[in-house]
Amino acid sequence: MRTYKDIAQFLIMNVYGRYNTCCQLLDTPGFKRILNEPDKLGQTPLHLCCQNGHTRVVQLLLHKGAQFTKTYEGNTPLHEASANGHASTMDVILQGHAHLINSINRLGMTPLHLAAAGGYVDCVDLLLSKSATFLTNTDGETFFDLAILQKQKDICLTIIAHDRWKEALDLKSLKYQTPLLGLIEHLPECVPVLFDRCITYSHNDKKHKDFHLIYDFHYINWTDTKQIDGKVYRYPMLPLNVSSNLK
Repeated sequence: MRTYKDIAQFLIMNVYGRYNTCCQLLDTPGFKRILNEPDKLGQTPLHLCCQNGHTRVVQLLLHKGAQFTKTYEGNTPLHEASANGHASTMDVILQGHAHLINSINRLGMTPLHLAAAGGYVDCVDLLLSKSATFLTNTDGETFFDLAILQKQKDICLTIIAHDRWKEALDLKSLKYQTPLLGLIEHLPECVPVLFDRCITYSHNDKKHKDFHLIYDFHYINWTDTKQIDGKVYRYPMLPLNVSSNLK
C-alpha cells in the first residue's frame, strides 16, 4: 500500500464492516510510513475518515499517531467532519483535542461556521455546548449570519433553544445589523419562538395570585445610531419598523 489511492481504498473497507481488517493493516510498517501522507488537496487519511464519518477508524488512526494537519484550503479534520454533519466523529476529536474547536481555514471559517451553513443541527448543538467561540470569517460573517443567509431554519431554532441563545442574539452583524433583523427578513417563522424565549414565568402555579410573567424587550428595543456630519441620528425599535416594512 504505497499510494494515496491505496490508502483511500483501505479506508473505504470500513464502510463494509471490515473493521478487523483495518486494525490489522494499521499495524503494518508500510502503512505507518504513509499514515500522514497528504493527497493533491492536502488531505490525509484522517481528513478522509472525518469527511466520511468513519468514527471508529478515526479513533484507530489517532491511536496510531495520525497528526492534525490542515489541507491546502486550511481545513482541519474537525472542519471536514463538521462540514459533512458527522457529530459523533467531531465528539471523538474534541474529547482529546479541544484546541481545534476554534480553528479557522483560509476563508476564516470555523467548524461552527461550516456546520451552521450546512444545516447540521447535532454538530451546531455540540459545538455550542463545547463552548465554541463566535468568530467572524474573512467576510465578517458569524455562524448565525450564515445560518440565516442559507435559510437554515432548524439551525436558527437550535440556537434559540440553546443556553447560549442570548450570547448569539447579541452578536453584531455586518449583513443584518443584528441576528433578529436577519430572522425577521429571512426566517420570520423563527421570530415568535425567539420572543417566547424572552418571557420568564414565575415559579407560582398559574392559578396563584402571585403568578406573573416578565417580558424582556431588550431585542425589540434595539436602537440603531448613525453619525452623519457630526450629528447622531437614532432609529429606535428598528426590529418593529423592519417587520412593518416587510408586510
